[in-house]
Amino acid sequence: MPTLGKPSIHVRREAMTGEMRRVLTDAVGLADRLEPSLACHEAWPHGLGDILADLLDLFEDHMGREARWFAAQEGSVVPVLTADHQALGEGLQAVQKATRRLTAPQGACAEWERLYALCGRLHQSLLTRIQQEDEVLESLHA
Repeated sequence: MPTLGKPSIHVRREAMTGEMRRVLTDAVGLADRLEPSLACHEAWPHGLGDILADLLDLFEDHMGREARWFAAQEGSVVPVLTADHQALGEGLQAVQKATRRLTAPQGACAEWERLYALCGRLHQSLLTRIQQEDEVLESLHA
């Protein structure tokens, strides 16, 4: 039972999920908006909006499976969720590669810097979440 004044784990999980969804959605929109005007720059990460959109789709699919698993407490979904985490990690690596490890070129506009800041926030939050969830999944699978 949650302590008064302290949100339950489900409330915190939903808040984290909502925040990651907002960051991903903002990053997709910003990348798509910037690409037409910055595509001629040699350092622009061509296709970043698509990479981020794919990551958003993976995230949404994973969250749906996770919610169903928590409701049903099905042990058979553990390998599926673990595979989701692998795919999400690969998506984060694709963002890192496309953005040259989130390093905007010297003289990049403020919006380009903002896009990379969003990607950095997403990277850290999602990696932390994946690591925490993997620990839970490992303890259930052991």
